[in-house]
Amino acid sequence: TAGVLKPVADFHRFSPLCAGTGCCTRFTEQARLQPGAFRADAQDRHGELRMKAIVKLLVTAVVLNAAARSGWVAFNYYQFKDAAQEAVTFGGQEQPAQIQGHILKKAAELELPVGPEAVVVSRDGLRTRAEAAYTQVVELFPNYKYPVDLSFSVDAVSLTGLK
Repeated sequence: TAGVLKPVADFHRFSPLCAGTGCCTRFTEQARLQPGAFRADAQDRHGELRMKAIVKLLVTAVVLNAAARSGWVAFNYYQFKDAAQEAVTFGGQEQPAQIQGHILKKAAELELPVGPEAVVVSRDGLRTRAEAAYTQVVELFPNYKYPVDLSFSVDAVSLTGLK
């Protein structure tokens, strides 16, 4: 037909009638189209964009959930380690069994899977040392649990008996 110039593929991307992202300058005449010719194609593109956005949001939610759960495990680990350091530092007058009791009490407060055999407190002269090791299961994704092995060792020198 006279007066109609159409490329073979992707006419809607270059047409000024489509209200797309740009126009091609190689067309000198405006194409004659039926009203609403690109309406169905535009709706398909909007549907695809919505689906991509939903998938991106779901992936973001899963990643943020895994990061939050991992962060919570790390937060509890450092709280537990700090409490053990505090018990060792300020427990210079206490027996190792009492210090171990303080550490286990903190583990119970934080709801950590730490038993009495996982915490070892020893004293060598003025130096007190506490070691703990445990495995905590983290549910990174729904129905996907990942075991994380955590351990630490803290020590302190008591200066309470010195003058």
